[in-house]
Amino acid sequence: MGNLWRNYFYYTKQDRRGLLAIAAIIVISLATIILLRSCPRDNGAGRHDPTLARYQQFKEELRRNDSIMRARRHKPRWQPRARQDWHVAIAPPSPFDPNSDDSAMLVNSGFTPYVARNIVRYRAHGGRFRKVEDLAKIYGMDSAMFARLRPYAIIDLPQPVDTARPFVPKYKPIEKYAEGTVIDINEADTTALMKIPGIGRGYSRMITAYRDRLGGFVSPSQVDEVENLPKGFAKWFTVAPDFTPCKININRASIERLRAHPYLNFYKARAIIEYRKKYGDLRSLQQLKMLEEFDDGTLDKIAPYIEF
Repeated sequence: MGNLWRNYFYYTKQDRRGLLAIAAIIVISLATIILLRSCPRDNGAGRHDPTLARYQQFKEELRRNDSIMRARRHKPRWQPRARQDWHVAIAPPSPFDPNSDDSAMLVNSGFTPYVARNIVRYRAHGGRFRKVEDLAKIYGMDSAMFARLRPYAIIDLPQPVDTARPFVPKYKPIEKYAEGTVIDINEADTTALMKIPGIGRGYSRMITAYRDRLGGFVSPSQVDEVENLPKGFAKWFTVAPDFTPCKININRASIERLRAHPYLNFYKARAIIEYRKKYGDLRSLQQLKMLEEFDDGTLDKIAPYIEF
């Protein structure tokens, strides 16, 4: 029997060493497991991770902001002020004047405090109730309140004072000349010109302005040359026989002075300047006939206003 067990459980020296090594590994593994289980677990609570801390802080802020926004969504930003009057006892209706009563008197007349304040504010901004229906425009005034208080409204506006005065002309009418009157066109001012029938303040200024540019009228017919002035006023004017118009020295005047005259334009003035540069001073207007800018009619008209 002993030999039998020895045959089954016989190990060589090398097998025994392997079994001992395996047993040692098993014992060490079991001891390690027992030691790990017996030690307190550390889940990383003692370690400080800055990234994790910032994440937790950001998450907390999001949670807090979300709760604030959720509260705002479920809570209206404003409450109608009229609701403050729902639980206020409303006085029985009594006569009132919306244009003069203060808020306390309006509340005693049957208005809610909210509507009474709106009426006073409406008046403070210049508003007036000219008829009872204007009360329905007040903010907070509903149809039931208006129907209940309408019979008690008293609209007492001050009557406008008639301040109309008889028409008094601002300016005294100008007395006009009688038909056949003749005045000196070079001596008349705007007041004298306005006495001519058909000539007002505008036409009189146009005549005097043209007279200044021309240097004086040498003939009454020249008044018809005034731009936009109706024809037919020459019969009211005369020219003194000894009148001498203001003359232009054609050899010394600049191009601006020449072109300012009604009978000379820019091209005629430039032609005179060019002629003076080429040929010297002018001795008579006949020297300008060779220039295409001048014809006999222009030379005849300009002759009384030119000197050499």
